[in-house]
Amino acid sequence: MNDARWLALLCTSRAAFALIFTAYSALLPLLLDAWGMTSARAGLVQSAWHVGYLLSLFGAGLLADRIGPRATFFWMSACACVFAAAFALCASGFRSGLVLYFLAGVASGGSYTPVLTIIARRFGPAQRGTAMGWYLAAASLGYAVSMFACSAAALWAGWRAGLCLAAARQLLAHCLAGSRFAPVMRIGRMPCRACLGRSPSAGSGETSLRNWPSGHIRFTAGNCSGCGPGSRRSWSLSA
Repeated sequence: MNDARWLALLCTSRAAFALIFTAYSALLPLLLDAWGMTSARAGLVQSAWHVGYLLSLFGAGLLADRIGPRATFFWMSACACVFAAAFALCASGFRSGLVLYFLAGVASGGSYTPVLTIIARRFGPAQRGTAMGWYLAAASLGYAVSMFACSAAALWAGWRAGLCLAAARQLLAHCLAGSRFAPVMRIGRMPCRACLGRSPSAGSGETSLRNWPSGHIRFTAGNCSGCGPGSRRSWSLSA
């Protein structure tokens, strides 16, 4: 896939992910009556989302450092689909809405910082800023579309239909882009630690290599490509 189509796919998914960000705000006039909330409680539900999203940005960064940005994007976007669906289908009042919207926020950071890292790795310095700009602009488009689409759905079939529309867009976004970055287990061959000029761990029957190209964690077992039979074979987990 060329860079333009790849970026367009990511931007489309980002716009779809962004619908849940403003779905609650779009439906707030209806939810005030349906959930019997005061203005203060309504604000707490929205604040719970922002607290969850703030935490998710820190969590996404830590996860990306450990398992790679691609795997972080995949797993967090999958969780975002689950929690958005739970919020749309199960929220029925202030307390359930507070908890479920908070959880939806906790999973939503995976489509932001990890993807910016992925974009930075794919594009060179001359195109990187433009590519990131398009991706961030796609989120703003999603916010605006959410205000219109969720409100229209609510007028047609009630507030829950608006939330379900936002949740369905989360699933669509995951199918469009998140699934492309699913972790894949592969069996390959690589030099053992001794071949790389490093001493194997004393008394260890297995060596773990973590400092390979970003996005891959490789664990040795079996036969080494450099030493031949009787050494180690690599198992690689793409992240």
